[in-house]
Amino acid sequence: MYKGKMHIIIFKLLEEYFALGLDYVKEIVCVDRITKVPMSPEYFKGVINIRGQVIPVIDLLKMLKTESKIGNSNNKKIIIIEFQDELVGIVVNEVLDVMEIECDKLKQSPKDTNALLYEYDGNVVTLLDILNLLKPLTQ
Repeated sequence: MYKGKMHIIIFKLLEEYFALGLDYVKEIVCVDRITKVPMSPEYFKGVINIRGQVIPVIDLLKMLKTESKIGNSNNKKIIIIEFQDELVGIVVNEVLDVMEIECDKLKQSPKDTNALLYEYDGNVVTLLDILNLLKPLTQ
């Protein structure tokens, strides 16, 4: 369990609330277009070009094995994170907040998962372990 305080970014995927530790987040960008890459895994949305750097973009809902309805609308919000010295983008519906929280406010999920939960504005937020979640990208 975490101790002390931590900074998180809270975002929505469909109607669910999620958070990431801010240590991994490099920036948040809005893009009009994600370029598809043929024969890529289902969770791989494509690539974007940010200031001359090509960054792979993943569909976090597919990585979480949840139905994805983020779609292909314009003006996508993408959280750019650093993972094993590489940049990776994750598509989100909405970025809600960046905040500092007391780690003792995190609760263990009641299910047989390692998920940590946090209450935000009357909603339950799942704090994602992004390093474990993105392990398939290294295989």
